[in-house]
Amino acid sequence: MQIEQQARSTLIPRFSLKWLLGFMAVAGLISLVLAQAVRGEPWAVGAAIGLCSLLPVFAAYAWFFAIAWLFALLRRALSNAPRASSPFATSGPPAQLVPPAEPQ
Repeated sequence: MQIEQQARSTLIPRFSLKWLLGFMAVAGLISLVLAQAVRGEPWAVGAAIGLCSLLPVFAAYAWFFAIAWLFALLRRALSNAPRASSPFATSGPPAQLVPPAEPQ
């Protein structure tokens, strides 16, 4: 007798409550810093500039990754496909590093 399980739906991603509360807390702190920056607080302006400077850094990373990925695709397309073989498959037995000794 086989018991069938229902297929789990992936329509709604599963997030734990801990992750959602953590995300909300971080989003609230970022909102607080940005609100203080709009009011002219110097520390908040610096923090906002620091947060906004992360965007070009990640964009540059994505750009360089895309270029490297395209070079890898181009190299794979232009090179010959390697033949699959075992480095241990030879026509004879392997060389013995320690010669066998006769039992005493």
